[in-house]
Amino acid sequence: MKERSFCPRCGARNQRLYQGLCRSCFVDEVKLLNIPKKLNINICTQCNSFQKSGKWIDSNLTLEDIINLYLEDNIEPYPSAEDIRIEYEILQKRNNLIDYLIKAKGKILEQEISQEYHILVEIKRDVCPECSKFASGYFEAVIQIRSDERILSAEELKKVDDVIKENVENISRTNRMSYISQIVELKEGFDYYIGSLKVARRIVNILHNSLGGQVKESPRLMGRDKSTGKGLYRIWISLRLPSFEIGDFLRFQDRKGQVTGFNNQKIFLKDLESSTPYSVNWKNYEKLKIIARNSDVMKATLSDKKPGYIQIIHPESYQPMEINIPGEDIPTKIGEELAIVDIDGKLYIID
Repeated sequence: MKERSFCPRCGARNQRLYQGLCRSCFVDEVKLLNIPKKLNINICTQCNSFQKSGKWIDSNLTLEDIINLYLEDNIEPYPSAEDIRIEYEILQKRNNLIDYLIKAKGKILEQEISQEYHILVEIKRDVCPECSKFASGYFEAVIQIRSDERILSAEELKKVDDVIKENVENISRTNRMSYISQIVELKEGFDYYIGSLKVARRIVNILHNSLGGQVKESPRLMGRDKSTGKGLYRIWISLRLPSFEIGDFLRFQDRKGQVTGFNNQKIFLKDLESSTPYSVNWKNYEKLKIIARNSDVMKATLSDKKPGYIQIIHPESYQPMEINIPGEDIPTKIGEELAIVDIDGKLYIID
């Protein structure tokens, strides 16, 4: 900028120049906005996500809001302009083409100016990669639900199914790869095909913590990436539930107890002799022996009780039998029933 000179546009002399023009001519020539003549917007027909800077963005926005975001990102105000106000107006819609009028007001060199621009917006309907994968049955992991030497109970299967479906739905609010591609029922258990490996691992951790068991991952080579030559793997995650259930009876070393629960690290039991709780680590799973099932628990009538022992009528032999009871007296009254289990010829009271 020179202090005083000649304006080549209007011929004014002795003027301060701005980019070679006098103040008045410069303001007439400058554009408040740098704006393209056309915008192309890709929107997924399935989930309404839109493509921006090469990436697909999840969206619950209206079409008008998506267009406004594109306009804001593609309009550049003149660097020295001040107090810019922009309004959008739809002039015409033709199928996927929308003609916009953009009105801009602002100040250049403290002079208020108004300008109008036209831009054509073309909406292209497409399918994003996630929806394309979902439609094609794509999956990254398989959750395998198995049991060790027994058939899974209906209650266990329902709990597993509820946990998987509920968590898949919850996670899908923030991760569109959280979906079940298919469920396969086999004689040995169920297979859940999950869109995302990360989601599958998260769900297995939840199941493992509530149902116990043992988890094992097995990658399988499904092909090779043509661009990198690297192997493409899918992961089979097996959750093998134990051979026993809550309520069953186990022997570990010289101790006998009833299973009261699990988590992903321990099995929780109640000692049959003392009624005290204790736990066994899953690493000792192979050393556990099932000595009775919850279904073996019987109802017996209390016929007599004395300090230190009670007498019951055995529900199968109908013979009176005595059971030692260390500690305080039991609350059951004579003539009432109580739960017992017979293990190796010895009776135990079950709370």
